[in-house]
Amino acid sequence: MNYRLLAASLFALALAACGLEEGEANGAAVSSQRDAIVGGTVAPTTDNNVFQLIMTEMTGQMGICTATLIGSRTLLTAAHCVDGARSVLAHNAPVDSQISFGVNTYRALRWNTHPQWNPNGQDLRNDIAIILLERAPTNVTPKPWNNQTMQGTQGRPIRAVGYGNTSPGAGNGTRRQVTLSVSQLTPTLIFMGDNQSKGICQGDSGGPTFYTFPDGVERQVGVHSFTASQSCTYGADTRVDAYASFVQMYLSMYEAPSCDRDGRCATNCPMPDFDCVCAKDNICSSVCLMQVGGVDPDCPDCGPNGLCATTTCGDPDPDCVTEGQPCSAATQCVNRECRNDPQTLQPYCTRACQQPTDCSTGFECLGGFCLKRQLPVVSAGGFCRIGQNFCGMDTVCTGATEGDSICQLTCRNNGDCPDNWTCSNGWNGFRFCQEPPKPQILLPKASIAAPVAKTGCSSVGGLSLLPLLALLRRRARR
Repeated sequence: MNYRLLAASLFALALAACGLEEGEANGAAVSSQRDAIVGGTVAPTTDNNVFQLIMTEMTGQMGICTATLIGSRTLLTAAHCVDGARSVLAHNAPVDSQISFGVNTYRALRWNTHPQWNPNGQDLRNDIAIILLERAPTNVTPKPWNNQTMQGTQGRPIRAVGYGNTSPGAGNGTRRQVTLSVSQLTPTLIFMGDNQSKGICQGDSGGPTFYTFPDGVERQVGVHSFTASQSCTYGADTRVDAYASFVQMYLSMYEAPSCDRDGRCATNCPMPDFDCVCAKDNICSSVCLMQVGGVDPDCPDCGPNGLCATTTCGDPDPDCVTEGQPCSAATQCVNRECRNDPQTLQPYCTRACQQPTDCSTGFECLGGFCLKRQLPVVSAGGFCRIGQNFCGMDTVCTGATEGDSICQLTCRNNGDCPDNWTCSNGWNGFRFCQEPPKPQILLPKASIAAPVAKTGCSSVGGLSLLPLLALLRRRARR
């Protein structure tokens, strides 16, 4: 097979567009394009941790996206890239003519989209996914990713990379980069582009945006999600820091600790790992506190300062969140772990673990952390009870009453449901697709296949009355 011809044809398969979050694009009209690099240059060889994805969908169609290696075998990309994919192949050749099967190509073993990603929605909220490769790419250093706040970066320079088009509809299999700036931040998106000659376009979906932080480290801060202009000169990324708990959960499952700030101590680093130096070791280190966003759990403060003390206080620290309760930052937790699990979207305070006995009642040791005990999963249409089992993807446990709850298809409006179904409120406020009532059909009387007596008055429905009368006489005599 001539792969160059195949690759050239694949670039022509642009994925369908999705809209903006309401009010988040300053009124910009959404185009029918998805991301690609416009107005950029060839990316440096150090960007060999940026990969091209080739997806074969269930329908047999093929599509192109971009992704970033953030662990030895873990890629970060957009949910819309792998949603509905039957197979995913990744390569990091700088141009498609240098693809060498078995050398710089890697098969994906599995991929996980964010649990609240909705491929049929009217926007691209939660457009982020993780891919696990069959093996670790050789001579490739994973890219550090950002789990710190992006506040204060508006107007600052950022660098977008991808394998996409140089203009709308113009195929290009070259890894390219372009320097942009942060034009707007929302809680989950980074808007960028100059509205003139630079931006992201088809084929770059899932690719990275990099920002160099004050500590001098360039980290991935965004995942290319959509373009908001026909010319591909204004678009948006999904913010990585907004989904740090999702990314970290799968890295913990798939990867060993890294030398980057990932919350886990690695002992084989060229320089001491920040997560080792600033771990709980009964030594208050000023080195940790001077780092951007640095926290040393051995430097407690029991007052209301936004930091949960990690040692015993005379009075309860008002900044601390109880283990198992919702949190928004690790600094609210005494063990400095704020994480979620596959069945709980809202992160909660927890702790690291090595064995089951390290966890409290109601928790289990999964991927190195004490996560809430996972409930049995019930498929669509199965009976469910909140707190006893868990409805599978895209379904919710509800019904007209609590007693008749089943795993129903979830929805926001009638457009999310099958034809003639309605999006209704269940007993617990969850919205679900309700099937229209079926018409009532009167059941006909059943006939009995028995010989019919010839004398009409001595038979009823083909049964003789004589045995019945004899029985009644016997009972009367008693």
